[in-house]
Amino acid sequence: MFFENNRLENIDENVDYDELKKFAIDRGMPYYEEDVASQWNAYAQQYGSKHGLTYSEQLSFGYMCSSLFGGMGYSCSTEMYYKEEEIFDDAIDSLNRLRESSIPEAEVIKKLFEHIFKIYSEKIEEYSFKTEKLNMKISLSMMEHLDHVPGKTKSEKFRTLMREYLHK
Repeated sequence: MFFENNRLENIDENVDYDELKKFAIDRGMPYYEEDVASQWNAYAQQYGSKHGLTYSEQLSFGYMCSSLFGGMGYSCSTEMYYKEEEIFDDAIDSLNRLRESSIPEAEVIKKLFEHIFKIYSEKIEEYSFKTEKLNMKISLSMMEHLDHVPGKTKSEKFRTLMREYLHK
């Protein structure tokens, strides 16, 4: 375990455990009042749901937070879609930098949570396996417009357009 005090109150002093339990039950997730890892999993997934993560991103984010803050990861096999070892390594690097700054542990937890969420909300494409195939036909004029989009391949150009669309 990375933290002495890994309670959710470190990042949310108004955490509602009854609401978390209901969220977990509604999703069919394990939730145990004596298990802080299951609470972190539920909290992270609920947070992700409220802040725009896709369902698979929510599951992976929950796994990452339950691993780092709760001491045991609740995995949903999202490692086949996301490079979770790389996300974990990035988080550990961030944790080490935060600890070197000599800030209180509660602040380390809060900043690390924010860092991990930023990965999922802004940079997840960098940590994603390309598993889905999309075949489509477009008009000649659309293809001519696509020629002006940055990227070497049509796939890169399409991903550029999708990123721009998702982050506006």
